[in-house]
Amino acid sequence: MNELNKKKFVGFIRLARKSNKGFTPLDKKYQTGFTIVELLVSIAIIVLLSGIFLANMHYGNQQGELNMAAQKLASDIRLTQSYALGLKKFESNRPDGGWGIYFTKINPNADHYIIYADKNTDHVFDSDEEWQDIKISKGIKIIDIKKDGSNANKLYLTFEPPNPKIWICSNTNPNQCKPKAEITLSDDSGNFTKIIKVNIFGLVDVKN
Repeated sequence: MNELNKKKFVGFIRLARKSNKGFTPLDKKYQTGFTIVELLVSIAIIVLLSGIFLANMHYGNQQGELNMAAQKLASDIRLTQSYALGLKKFESNRPDGGWGIYFTKINPNADHYIIYADKNTDHVFDSDEEWQDIKISKGIKIIDIKKDGSNANKLYLTFEPPNPKIWICSNTNPNQCKPKAEITLSDDSGNFTKIIKVNIFGLVDVKN
């Protein structure tokens, strides 16, 4: 047996003897792991961070849905105005009173609004005048309506050509129609709101 093999053999014998006595300090440094407390703390931190992330994502989604719903509503008001100015027909005839859009904050219809053709020039929506019933985004609803600063349960915006002005009413009495209105949208949690403002000249604006 040459010298190199002797050294290997002696080293093997020493290692075998040490293993019979238990782990050596050299062995122990390779024994790694986590205690129960460390595992529980790690899990708690992961759960906390996940909860914060999901909550922020939920609020972000709600705010995004509200922004889109407000912009869609403002766009539909302008679309209604274009129907009137373009003399769009309803049931093969041009409606004498133009085109309008109806809102209510009374449930269960506070998550809808209706585009209508004002056939009888009363500046309000009648059931036989419906053109389109539009559902607001899921989780978004109308929580407040103001007509010239005063609360109202309903609102009718009627564009009557060729006059560029609009009728902003809450009933059939033209003397109670006002020069401006606000529709407030909110998400289900009530954390976010958007206000759509309309004036008598048909200008539409979206505010926080």
